[in-house]
Amino acid sequence: MNFCQNCGEKLNENANFCGACGAKILCVEPDSAIQIQQNEKKSVLCSKCNSELRSDGICPKCSKKYNVIILSTLGIFVFACLLHLCSLEEDPNKFKRQNNSIEAYIMSEKFVRDRLKSPSSAVFPSAWKEKDRGAIIQVGNDGYMIKSYVESQNSFGVMIRTEFVAILKQVSNSRWELVKLEFVK
Repeated sequence: MNFCQNCGEKLNENANFCGACGAKILCVEPDSAIQIQQNEKKSVLCSKCNSELRSDGICPKCSKKYNVIILSTLGIFVFACLLHLCSLEEDPNKFKRQNNSIEAYIMSEKFVRDRLKSPSSAVFPSAWKEKDRGAIIQVGNDGYMIKSYVESQNSFGVMIRTEFVAILKQVSNSRWELVKLEFVK
């Protein structure tokens, strides 16, 4: 009984081509058949898709299809989760029901720094130390008045302390508007 040298299938006795893979059947003497097998790479085909198997015996096409299915399913799941998270509406007025005084103080620092001659030299008291930073007074649901100071260089390069009063309004969860800023001499 002969076997196909290409795919290993059993061959009919008088066949010129393999019925499974279509390879041409070589008629060789037994000694030369051993030499051909040693010289040529013997390939084994997948029984499902007829693709050449890798050296570890795994079909690259079938395993790719399997990986694609897993990755596609995972991708659809992640997309559905993101879509769900995006569809959750954030309360646009949430900021009006919470105390954002520290955020107001930090935003006042930004507005003050924008108006200094030497903004890189600006030193503000810590927002976390209530006794140092000055007063933060909530005005209505979305407004804050900050009374504090900044130390920065003047036009001559001398560090001076300047007190300020800033009135800010919170327009949204992440947006602030400067209503008034006064530097007290």
